[in-house]
Amino acid sequence: MYYTYSDTFAHTITSIYGTKGTQWLAQLPKIIEQCAEEWGLTELKPYAHLTYNYVLSGMIQRTPIVLKLRCDHEALVKECTALNAFQGYGCVKVLASKRETGALLLERMIPGELLTTLFSHDDARATRIAADCIRMLHKAPISTTFTFLSLEHTLPRFTDEPRALAPFLAHARALRKQLLATQEQSVLLHGDFHQGNIISSGTDTWAVIDPEGLVGDPIYDLAVYIRNPLTELIEASNAKAIITQRIHDFAQLLGYDAQRIYDWTYLQAVSSAYWSIEDGLDALRHVTFLKMLGEMQR
Repeated sequence: MYYTYSDTFAHTITSIYGTKGTQWLAQLPKIIEQCAEEWGLTELKPYAHLTYNYVLSGMIQRTPIVLKLRCDHEALVKECTALNAFQGYGCVKVLASKRETGALLLERMIPGELLTTLFSHDDARATRIAADCIRMLHKAPISTTFTFLSLEHTLPRFTDEPRALAPFLAHARALRKQLLATQEQSVLLHGDFHQGNIISSGTDTWAVIDPEGLVGDPIYDLAVYIRNPLTELIEASNAKAIITQRIHDFAQLLGYDAQRIYDWTYLQAVSSAYWSIEDGLDALRHVTFLKMLGEMQR
């Protein structure tokens, strides 16, 4: 079978991984065939709107599965470790993995709608669902057998000064120092917690996918959520009202200080823009979001 991907997906992979990414894209059909044969997979079909990984739905006999393929094999090992650390705390289950080919086999949620679908008509409900998921995720114990990176180690120090981020870097540096120094608790973080990684697993039940696994301030996960889905959010006519309401709702639902949620949102947004520029990607959407935050200064 011939498996396709968009030019956008190919550009993202080659921008991040260079020649290694080009080679990986060429090898994808063979990798998929190997996984299908080894694990008995059928009905494999790529998902639309792929970003950093090649992901397919399929079946093992009568069991719905997801096959996730990553160019970065080390990142796959990290994700698999994070998923196992979150088992019993709201994440999907790992069925199998193969480091040599960068393949991860996961249970597939049914009906499988993303929380993103609520954005246009019931964002308040989406925030409540996200708060419930976060409450569960952050109960997971921090592993004593595997060392997850800390936020302090992961966040950029902003030593470079990309021109597009010049108006935001001084404040980001100050917030980085302040927020890390005043952290009151440390939890196992998802690391990429947003609507596209929260998926329906039944009537009014939801599961979380794609954890990165970090250790640090629990508000970091909320900050990622607040700026997503980024394109749709910045194009919304009431974007600032949505952001303000999310901060207020998370503060009320989870008991965190609203100003601290705002500050982490600012720092996380600058960090995400910084990483995008490092990967050769366009940071314009991040910059637009940061300008909105600046205009909302709490």
